[in-house]
Amino acid sequence: MKNMDKIYNIIRMIMEILNKRQHDILSLAEKEGYVSVENLAETFEVTQ
Repeated sequence: MKNMDKIYNIIRMIMEILNKRQHDILSLAEKEGYVSVENLAETFEVTQ
């Protein structure tokens, strides 16, 4: 479990330096386990 804690801490540090959209994408990937172009386009109301 120590490795997972280290990975989680690294992800958190990276997320702190990302812009809002990048942060939102990583949060979505963390929550869902994956992201797709279609889902991202719908989430951010942009075209593919």
